[in-house]
Amino acid sequence: MSPEDKSPEDAPPEDTPPEDTPPGNASPDKSGESAPGHLARELRRLRELKECSLRDVEEATGISNAYVSQLERGEATGPSPHKLYRLADFYDTSYEALMRAAGYIPEESEEKEPGPFEMQLMSMDLDEDEKDMIVDFVKNFIRKDEDIRKD
Repeated sequence: MSPEDKSPEDAPPEDTPPEDTPPGNASPDKSGESAPGHLARELRRLRELKECSLRDVEEATGISNAYVSQLERGEATGPSPHKLYRLADFYDTSYEALMRAAGYIPEESEEKEPGPFEMQLMSMDLDEDEKDMIVDFVKNFIRKDEDIRKD
């Protein structure tokens, strides 16, 4: 079939990423490393820990040793989630960790969990004026505490 024979319905939508390209694939993680580099290093580390060959991985997962090698070198990017699942199962590691290393799941934010004080405030049904009063109270309390410490 020549390119002229293809209908517009055969082509994927322009805004659709390629099937094996995870969102954020090229974006760096917290360490500044891109997802393919992070995944490559992690897959190599896991295989070395398991002390197995690329052929062993292929036999156990059905993923070609050439493709696993390309993943480990960072030459192939964006493996499908089902391939990552099979690799995670074989390496006895977290599927979520491999999905994160591949760039499918964003790195966890560094926001801290709310403490007991914040939880109590969030559970109260306060209007905007009451919230403002509490913020002002806390600011004044902190200032007084700082003044006491200076003396």
